[in-house]
Amino acid sequence: MLRHWKALFYCFWLADKPLVQQELAWDLANLILACTDSNGVAFVRAFWETMCREWFDVDKHRVDKYLLLARRMVFFTFKAMQQSGWEDKLVGDYLAVYRDIPIEACDPKIPNSIRTHVGDVYVDELVRLASDIISESEDSQAETAAIPVAILLEPFMRFIGSTSIRHLPAIIQESVFENIVVRIAEAEERNMAQGDGESLATVGSDVKDNEIADELLEKVQFLLDSIPEIKKLLLAVGGEEGTRASGRKRLHLIYQALCDTFPDEENDIVLSKRITISEPIGAQERKKADKHKRKKANKKRENKEKRKQKTELDHDIVSASAADFEVNALASEATAEDRRNYDADIVKIRDMEKRANTLIGVDDSTKPASKKAKRKEKQQTNKSSKQEDIPQLVPIATTEPARESTPTSVSASTAGDTSAWVVRDKRNGVKRPDNTKQIHDIASLSLLAETEKTIVVRNKPAMVATPVPARSKSNQRTTPENKNSANGSSDSGKKKRLGWALE
Repeated sequence: MLRHWKALFYCFWLADKPLVQQELAWDLANLILACTDSNGVAFVRAFWETMCREWFDVDKHRVDKYLLLARRMVFFTFKAMQQSGWEDKLVGDYLAVYRDIPIEACDPKIPNSIRTHVGDVYVDELVRLASDIISESEDSQAETAAIPVAILLEPFMRFIGSTSIRHLPAIIQESVFENIVVRIAEAEERNMAQGDGESLATVGSDVKDNEIADELLEKVQFLLDSIPEIKKLLLAVGGEEGTRASGRKRLHLIYQALCDTFPDEENDIVLSKRITISEPIGAQERKKADKHKRKKANKKRENKEKRKQKTELDHDIVSASAADFEVNALASEATAEDRRNYDADIVKIRDMEKRANTLIGVDDSTKPASKKAKRKEKQQTNKSSKQEDIPQLVPIATTEPARESTPTSVSASTAGDTSAWVVRDKRNGVKRPDNTKQIHDIASLSLLAETEKTIVVRNKPAMVATPVPARSKSNQRTTPENKNSANGSSDSGKKKRLGWALE
């Protein structure tokens, strides 16, 4: 059955145009009457299971036609019960389907929109069934009196008593039980107006029924006759052990309201403590919604007025005369005294600027140089400062004995030299050998050409790489002495080695 209803569900999905949709919804719901009793119950169960499963995939363009299909299913469910003569077992099976799926109290898989929609259409379709019976049957009064209204409303009573969803009991109370009271009251008023000779068109112009207009008392008489049974069932469900405290309170409130509207002194039971609520819960919800709408409208109006005031103020500021004020001000509020005070302040400010030598209007001769000139001047300053910061090693005479050099590659003449080298600073002149770390003898300096040493310049060490010795044509190593003799100048060789070492 679920497979069949999935196919029928998407068949209805593809139905287009309002008339086609209405006809197809009627035909699909009418299939209940073509089934046997057990198959009819399974057909209705499969429909509601499919609706709850696929409901969240229905878009806003198709939701109305599926709500119409649900309305038609409720009507033909009542029709199937009526054709069976309101058999207790069959009525119980159909109501069990409604208790388990569309009016289930706590299952989160059941959409609340389906619960509320079933409550909205339940009484409407029950009255529609009574209207059809009246129009088709000869003994309509007996058949309408046989409708078990209290038993048909039992799923909603149990829903109110056991649900944990806070806002739904108030909606069910308004759409089901208050709807019954309103229909009966409007039918009685319409019946009295008809007895006074007024036309039905005039009386029924203010009726706000969903599906049926111009209801007479005979069409809702079965609801009025079933009020005592509804009262008894409300007390019975409210007194059950599994009923929640909040649900029991609401059921007793509905019972109390029915007793006040349709009093029966012989059978009514007076509650020990009267339940008082300022107004019906549904009306409270509507009142909150109206209050929110009014608050939103007032806020929108206030924002509009603020924007309007701001626009007017901006317009006045722009239109203020520039000759009167050098600042933004309203011309209408300016006076001669304000003008004199403003001129005096301007004179004081300019005097202060002159004394501080920060007058705004300066001559062209005192204008600062351009960005290009500033950049060029900065580059020259950096270049001169770098040249001044370069240290130099210069030889000085010292009386201290030269430290002996251990490597054998250093010549005797070089090792015997007692002169020392110190750092020359162009800004401060030659630094005297006060600190021993800044003094290097000639033997140590000559050793830089062949071995790795650390020289200290301003107490910062720098590693010097070992040069690769060049070979002559006779495959002999060129020593510093040979290189100097080959070049013909030993002094120039020393200067080259010293310059290479410093680099």
